[in-house]
Amino acid sequence: MESCHCLPSPHSRESSQRGNALLGGCILLLFPAYVSAVATADPVLVVRTNVAPADVMVVLGGDAPPRARRTAGLFQAGLALRRAC
Repeated sequence: MESCHCLPSPHSRESSQRGNALLGGCILLLFPAYVSAVATADPVLVVRTNVAPADVMVVLGGDAPPRARRTAGLFQAGLALRRAC
């Protein structure tokens, strides 16, 4: 006598629900940590220095529109001879 494997067993449905609940719990626990890391990244990753004239400006990736606006302002103020984007 052969058994039919056409329908999922109730155990696989429970396992799937348990896995989804575990995933949801992990997301709920890790999301505040992610938000906190993003909020505190600026003071840790950014080095603030005085603006001084330079030969060239290089715009790196990241938050492109704000960086491009800031670079354009510095370039227009005559703080660099050339810029590289």
